[in-house]
Amino acid sequence: MNIRKGITIVCLLLCLPLLADKSYTVVLDAGHGGKDPGAVGKISKEKDLNLSLVLEVGKLLNEQYPDVKVVYTRSTDVFIPLQTRADIANKNNADLFISIHTNSAESKAPSGVETFILGTDKMEQNLDVAMRENAVIKLESDYNTTYMGFDPNSIDSYIMFELLQNNYMDQSLQFASQVQQRFVGHLNRDDRGVRQAAFWVLLKTACPSILFEMGFISNPEEERFLNKAGSMRQMAQAIVDAFGAYTRRTKVAVGASRTGSGGGSDGTACTACTDLLRDTGMCVQDRFRAVRPQTERSEMRVVASRRMVQVLHRRRYGQRECGATVARIAKTVP
Repeated sequence: MNIRKGITIVCLLLCLPLLADKSYTVVLDAGHGGKDPGAVGKISKEKDLNLSLVLEVGKLLNEQYPDVKVVYTRSTDVFIPLQTRADIANKNNADLFISIHTNSAESKAPSGVETFILGTDKMEQNLDVAMRENAVIKLESDYNTTYMGFDPNSIDSYIMFELLQNNYMDQSLQFASQVQQRFVGHLNRDDRGVRQAAFWVLLKTACPSILFEMGFISNPEEERFLNKAGSMRQMAQAIVDAFGAYTRRTKVAVGASRTGSGGGSDGTACTACTDLLRDTGMCVQDRFRAVRPQTERSEMRVVASRRMVQVLHRRRYGQRECGATVARIAKTVP
């Protein structure tokens, strides 16, 4: 009897490291923090609302999905650089990255929830919100070096987002859609849809990722809703439910390794826009090498699409279409 008990104890001790290993990792990112308050409302600050929702989501994930490892980019009111947030996700081999934010507008009228994934579809329409969120890098010291000359307030800097493929777009879109469905269908929130935008933190995370805007702090009624403890619990549960639906729909078992998806295509741009690509002092291939890991270069292609060309011309030259000679600038990066 004592021998059997001893064997049982030894087996349990040997299995403990395996039981403790959580191979599916969700990184929760509370936007802004510390010296960066984000948007400011009448009774609250964005940084506090973001953190409250993130902590509630993490709590529910731990309770309902004990096999999931939850990592926070911040769990207190501290300032975390954008690049560091992405680094945390990548160092922890994140399977899913969820960045939580609170929206704001000059008018008090806008309301509702929207979920962003990395992309440039309807870029001109969503450029303002991307610029607002990316502008936090200017609170960092030596941000020009850290972000390789990227200027969040410059239209031209956003060309790099069009030049790079998003290997996780399909998975990001599926999760974003699940989040929107839960908030609109279950919580009756106004639906602003799933959108694409050029967020640095999404660009730099090597996994499916979303940036979720929980509502408008500039809307008095919505701000009051966001500041209720019951509302935070409801929203957190909606995100956790979306996570469950996402893993079932994509047939990704919690604990399974992730796989990226995506493809490449050729693109063209007029000579004027080719010059625009170099305005910030980097050629196309140098930009590409700077923002993609070495292991991905052989599988990726630099792409400048006509859609981006139209956006650049409309913003900079007032032209709707490219009138200059079309020059192919897409090149395979060795």
